Amino acid sequence: MLAETVKKYIESRKKRNSMIRTYKYRLRPNRIQTTALDSLFSQARRLYNAALFNTGAMLALRRVLIPGDDLASEVQGSSST
Repeated sequence: MLAETVKKYIESRKKRNSMIRTYKYRLRPNRIQTTALDSLFSQARRLYNAALFNTGAMLALRRVLIPGDDLASEVQGSSST
């Protein structure tokens, strides 16, 4: 549902010929938040790298790609942290 909302927003902006603004926020997390963010980014990195490996390997073999949900559960299950 969120993806649909974002797509509608982007399409409405394109129709109006206007720019989408971006913002930068400085984060000052405490120790607990830093640990949580480190874990989150580590999992995201592992998932991204697994997806890159999967895409490259499957394209080389000309086989079907593993769907995203299955890949995410596979990476999450093999996580050591």
